[in-house]
Amino acid sequence: MNNMSWIVSVQQVDTIKQKWNNNTNDLQYLKWYFTKECVDTLNLASSTLTRIAPPSVSLLQKTPSSPVNCHTTGFYPSGVMVFWQKDGQDQHEDVEYGETP
Repeated sequence: MNNMSWIVSVQQVDTIKQKWNNNTNDLQYLKWYFTKECVDTLNLASSTLTRIAPPSVSLLQKTPSSPVNCHTTGFYPSGVMVFWQKDGQDQHEDVEYGETP
């Protein structure tokens, strides 16, 4: 891959193409960037974006007669739904859902 050049999709930008193709330093840099730096960055981002973090769950009840609050954090990705269950069935009565930023 010794002969590098830009290819245009419309003839109107041919002047710019010629200017860019004459700048061999930029062509060499872009070749390095797209074949090395960009690939390394995408590999690093991929391992970060696809990781699965275990959740942290806390329950709080101020008094025996007050409602029970459930606070969940540490999810990645962050989009999760949490449900109260009793005997394996989702409970919706007297349940308030909320999100924290």
